[in-house]
Order: sequence, then C-alpha cells, then structure tokens
Amino acid sequence: MTHAATRIFLLCSALLLAGCGAGGTETHGDCTGLRPDGSVFTNACDGRLYAAAGASVITPDDQNHPCTKYLGGTSRDRIADGVCTDLRASALVLEQDGLPFVLVSLDLVGYLQGDVERILDLLEPRGIPRKNVVVASIHTHEGPDTIGIWGAGFSSSGRCPAYMDFLTQTVADLVLGLAASMQAVTVTAAETPINDAGSDHPALQQDFRYPEVLNNRLTAARFANTSGDTVATLVNWHTHPEAMITSSHYSADFPHWTREKLEERYGGVSVYFSGTVGGLSTPLDLSVPQYTIGGEPLTSDGEPVYVSENSEIKTFSLGYHLAYLVADLLDDAPTVEPKLSLAAEPLDIPVTNAMLDLMMAVGIISPLPLITDNPDYCGNYGCMRHMLQLLSIGTLHMVSLPGEVFPETSVGRPLVEKDWGEPWGVFTYPAMTGYRAALPSGHLLMEFGLANNEMGYVVPESDMQPSGHPNFYCEEQCYALTGEALLRQAVTDLLTRTLAPTP
Repeated sequence: MTHAATRIFLLCSALLLAGCGAGGTETHGDCTGLRPDGSVFTNACDGRLYAAAGASVITPDDQNHPCTKYLGGTSRDRIADGVCTDLRASALVLEQDGLPFVLVSLDLVGYLQGDVERILDLLEPRGIPRKNVVVASIHTHEGPDTIGIWGAGFSSSGRCPAYMDFLTQTVADLVLGLAASMQAVTVTAAETPINDAGSDHPALQQDFRYPEVLNNRLTAARFANTSGDTVATLVNWHTHPEAMITSSHYSADFPHWTREKLEERYGGVSVYFSGTVGGLSTPLDLSVPQYTIGGEPLTSDGEPVYVSENSEIKTFSLGYHLAYLVADLLDDAPTVEPKLSLAAEPLDIPVTNAMLDLMMAVGIISPLPLITDNPDYCGNYGCMRHMLQLLSIGTLHMVSLPGEVFPETSVGRPLVEKDWGEPWGVFTYPAMTGYRAALPSGHLLMEFGLANNEMGYVVPESDMQPSGHPNFYCEEQCYALTGEALLRQAVTDLLTRTLAPTP
C-alpha cells in the first residue's frame, strides 16, 4: 500500500473514533562565554540572582482570533460564547552571571512543539538560548483549541492561524519586555501534601483511570527584591484545570483565582504551572471547601461548607483554597540559596502513532519537528526530541515534562491487579519506581507538565488498553508506546547525575 493510500485508510478508520480530551550542566562565576551576543539581559555579573515577572492577556477576540472560536479539551464542535475569566500568558525571567532562563505559563489546553519553536526563533537572537526556555500550558479545558483536534469534525482543524501568530508575538514581547525590570532577589520555597479531612477526596483530586495514584504535593516559591517586595510567586500543583468543564465560556479555571488571591496578598505576579495531570488527575465530582466570590471561606456552625457540583462556584472556591494553602506555605518558607544552574539534554522519543502522522499531513495539527536521521531507533515516523531541562535554584528544582505525565511516573506505585470481568479478565499493573526516588532528602521538585509540547497522555506501555476496554482513555492520541519509560528513566538519570552529593 502506498504512503498516500495508507493515510486515506487511516483517515477513514479515524472517523470511527470519538474525540478525547543540549546536554550538560551550566555553571557560572562570571559572564565569559555565557552571555550571548545581542542579549537584552545585561544585569551585573555579581553572583546575585535577578528576576522579573509579568503577564499579558491572551483571551481570544475578533481581532486576534478571526475564526470560529472552538474550545479545546473535551468534545469537538464546542464553541466559545463568552468570557468567564481572561486568559493570560505569565512569565518569570531569571538571570545570574550571564545565564538567563525563561519560564512561561499559558492559559491554554496545550501548545505544540512547532509553535514553541516559533517563539524560540524570536528569543534566541536576543540572547536567550533555546534550551533555557520553558513554555508550558496549564491545560485549561475552557481555552481555545490550540492543538487542532477539537474543530467541527475529525477532518477539520480547530486551530486559528491568526491566533497562533498572535500568541507567538505576544509571548516573545512579554519575555523581552521584562529585561528592563530585572531586580536582585532572594528566594523562599516550601512544599506540603494536600490532605483535607473534610473532603470526600482529601487530596482535592482523584484519578479517573485505574490504578488510582495521586501526586498530592503543592509546591510554591516566592521571589522578593532587596526591599522585601514580591516580584513573583511560583505555584505548582497536579490536577486538571477543568472544574468548569461544562462551560462554553473562556476561563483559566481555578488557577486564575489562585493567582488573583496571591497577587492581592503578596503583590508581584503569580505564575502557575500544572504538573503530573495525566492518568486522569481531576477535581471533578469531588468536594472542595466553598468560598464566596470575594474569597471568604463559608462555614456552618463553625465548620467549613463544601461544594461538589462542577461549576463556577467550585472553580473559584478551589482556586482560593489553593491560594490560602500556598500562603500558609510561603509565610513560613525557608530561604533557598539563590544559586542558579541548568542541566539540559535532548531526549528522543520514537513516535509510533500513525494517526499523528495523518493529522499532520492533512493540516489538522501543526507539523512536529521530527528527527528522521536515525530510522533504526526512531522507526517509520521519526522521533520527537524533547529538551529535558532541570533548572535549579539551590535545593529548589524544576523539571520540564512534555505532556500529561501520569502521577506514578513521578511518585511510583506498587504492583496491583484488577479483574475487569468478561471478556477482559485480570490485568496486572506492574510496580513502578518514580523519578522522585532520585531526589535527595530536603530538596524540592516542581514538575512542569505540557512543557514545550503537548504529547497527550504519557501512558505507561504496560497500562495500554484496547479500544472498548473499561479502562481505555485516549490511547489513540499517545505519541509513543515507549514514551513514558524513556521519560521516567531520563528524568531519574538527570536527577541522579545532577544532584548526587559531591564525594
């Protein structure tokens, strides 16, 4: 069968499917060889850590998005008809002794690697190395379709080219515009497990896919200038922003309200990153402490009131509650040594999904910059190359993950078995050692999901289920059978090499 005929066959088959939701460590002591020509970040080479943060509105409107306004994240042909909260791009830029690093969080369902590369094309000539940039999406299910798979039907894209151009320029302008406002900062950071005894799900998240594994860690950092004023707060948690999943209004979901309350309390700019949201980690159909629209907790007879219905009330309640938990952390957080370092190395993941090749060929999603010069390893479709980044500020570490990584990839799990009944029978889910096992005691790890790509659910190969199985969920959108194992091992190795104690 010819390649063209194969694509036609796959397209016809796909109509039957329903839609689903450079290596080494850089060190520094002076700017020699580290500050690229043309750099807009020219702070003093004095060993201090500099930072600036900002945000830009990216809510689609008739000017920046002159297309049908398809929403991404749930079903096809879902069209936005209003705005609940503005969407925004939030950025935190760090620099020390000529080494700049950029963290961007987008209120989007996802942002593909090819689109990230367009942003990097604008930043690199201004002195920001490509490997020093993270562009991640919070994965809100009430944002525009920036992937392409939630349009009117399988054969048509929901992406708006003009809006994608707008995003490219807006993010680049935001980052470059922060160069003029960099300030020397100190850093405090802390982490806590979420365990709310009053909720029917104490972690305030549940796993819709068996086996149930949760990453209940809430991690936060505060960057303050020499006067003690907040430049930025940084928040990392691990569940889908989809508490308003039935809405047709644009919304950043609960992270909007978390950021709003933290900016009200501390000043500066709050930057939120989703973490290991795969699996499927979600706040749907569980109870969270209820708050007023102004952010006051509701009580009855001195006890917290809880809300379970998936709604706007639940969305701002969860967001506010998360903000108060972060504030409790940051008010007592210890100081972190403000020493910036970066370990980055490419990870090639063989793409095995013919459906993705088809969708790229017919223009539903933007083409991935696939690596095709190693067919023995990368196979018929090539490899997706992810720049695996580990940014460290003292004992606070941040790792980039290219998709919706399962919690067990991070925290591990024991061996479990489940009888799915006829005709499926007993299925064994093998034990896994998560990459967090390589994290030294006393160190903090922020996990930035959907970073520099949205490669869908990063499903362990052992857990793949056939269509029709009760535990099947979007396997047809997975990039690679071996992606999870390769990513888990690569992060483990990077943590081990980078953070191992010096003899």
